[in-house]
Amino acid sequence: MISKRGFYPMKMSKIAAVALLVMLNGAAAAGYAAQEEQVQVQEEVQAKADEEQAADIKAIIAGNEAYQKHDLTNALKFYRQAIELNEQSTPAHINCGVVLRESGRLEEALAEFKIAQHLEPENRVVYLSLGLTHVEMQKYQEAIEDYSKAVELDAEEPLAYMNRGILYRNNRQYEAAAADFTKVIELRAEGGRAYKER
Repeated sequence: MISKRGFYPMKMSKIAAVALLVMLNGAAAAGYAAQEEQVQVQEEVQAKADEEQAADIKAIIAGNEAYQKHDLTNALKFYRQAIELNEQSTPAHINCGVVLRESGRLEEALAEFKIAQHLEPENRVVYLSLGLTHVEMQKYQEAIEDYSKAVELDAEEPLAYMNRGILYRNNRQYEAAAADFTKVIELRAEGGRAYKER
């Protein structure tokens, strides 16, 4: 019969009680040692992951520095290195795509942005990048859809409204263009150009 305390009440000799305590303490000690071992292994795994992530981030930073110097060749090399270290790095894929687009390699750029889109489908920067690439590929309807998705994800993103407004204007959708330019003015970003475009 189980008592209210959750154990079987029984009488035992002092020797049996001591033996039980030794056994329980031994099991607890063994369990503690196993737990400590698991914690140590987890810490080692986490340290390796942090080290790899740090290497990934260092490669992105090196790529950004090369990009700022207009050294697209080395920027691309560093971004690809970051991707090799961490295939799930959305910033590395986006930055790689930007360099490829600026190098005129539009299909490759589009592929990188699609990977980034797959990794983070709710990232507005992905859609802004896709939009710019589609414009350069003269795929204007796709670009409008990209900018519309960026607006859906972040209604405070002036660049998406501005670029979509320009596409609407070029497509003679003047009311939609005016609405987008007005929104840019409301957001007070690029207001001068938006006011002129409107």
